[in-house]
Amino acid sequence: MNAWLALLRDLYLMRRGPSDAPYSPTALVVLFGIAMGLGVATNAVGAADPQTPVVLIAHVVELVLLNALMTVKGHASRFVQTAISELLAALPFAVSIHVVLSFIGPLPNPVTPDNVRPEHALLMPLVPLTFWWLGVRIRILSQAIEVPPLRAFALLTLLWIAKMVLLAPFVTAPIE
Repeated sequence: MNAWLALLRDLYLMRRGPSDAPYSPTALVVLFGIAMGLGVATNAVGAADPQTPVVLIAHVVELVLLNALMTVKGHASRFVQTAISELLAALPFAVSIHVVLSFIGPLPNPVTPDNVRPEHALLMPLVPLTFWWLGVRIRILSQAIEVPPLRAFALLTLLWIAKMVLLAPFVTAPIE
């Protein structure tokens, strides 16, 4: 357990990269299950209209797209370690979002100035964490596929767009 916490700390401090993660398909499955569980719980707590199947599909699509990218770039053998690093780095972010949303309840759908409550300001401290997490993700991908950070950012953006396009058929329209 201490080795996992040390890896997480060093990923967030950008001292280590995906090559320092253990090659363990079992750990990948466990982390993937934890990420899916947190995603479903956060969606149930924070969404006015929870869409559990979309959350589950989103996690699968993310890993499939990451695997496809790494295969195209010729680094498929690094997928397990990279996915472990990505999922491990996402845990503090997902937990903090879940904790804050469990305090403030579901977010209004749609969000307008009229229906935002003062307790929604509790989400503001998560903004710097979001940018730090993005930086960690850029560094992980940059090291995993051996590209400069700016190109890794562009690839992460393309992966996000591809995920949104693939998930579009599963998302229901917001309730007006």
